[in-house]
Formats: sequence, structure tokens, C-alpha cells
Amino acid sequence: MTAPAPLRGLRAAFVFLTRVPVGGFPYTDDEWRWAAAHFPLVGALLGVVVGAVDHVLLPLGELAAALGAIGASLFLAGALHEDRACSRGSPLRQEPPRRADGAAANAVAGPAGPLPGMGR
Repeated sequence: MTAPAPLRGLRAAFVFLTRVPVGGFPYTDDEWRWAAAHFPLVGALLGVVVGAVDHVLLPLGELAAALGAIGASLFLAGALHEDRACSRGSPLRQEPPRRADGAAANAVAGPAGPLPGMGR
């Protein structure tokens, strides 16, 4: 027996936003639609885990706690947010802009170039 779409949507949200191996493939279109409703819950759970890592490591010092929390976020979310934050440093290098910097702001092209079937 298969779980209802809202519950499987929670699993799909974890698959989409994290690297946590929850399985459940393949997901139907209805389950993917439900996944978006669970994004805040998945984000809150990730925040709790990263905050717990920070809290546990704080006795070792602020730097150790911060590095541990960032490491936990990188491990769990697969650098979902950190990769864009790191690319913000590229203007500081005083080099001509790279193709990927301009493409990152273009929703159609994206950093790897245009997707097949998306125009251009």
C-alpha cells in the first residue's frame, strides 16, 4: 500500500532540498506538487540540526562551532545555498566577469548555459 500524496510529498521535499537518502522513487506529479508545501518544514528541520551542531560544538570555541555548523549544512543540503554565496566574491578579484556570472542571473540560461527546449 502506498502512502497518500501529501505524505509522499514530504519525502519528495527531502529528496529535492537535501542529500538525505529517503528513497521513494519514482514520485508522481501530484506528490511533487505537495513537496513545495513541505519546504518550510524541511528548512526548519535542517535549521534545527545545524543549530544543534553549533550548540554542541560551542564549548570548543566559536570558530569550531561555526565551521561545524557550516559543514553540517554543506553535508545535509549539498551546498544548496553556499555555492551561490561563494560566487559573490568573484567581483572582488578585479577580473572581467565570467560567462557563468552573467548567466547565473539569467533564469533561462543558468550557470551551465541554456537548457534544451528552453529557447535561444
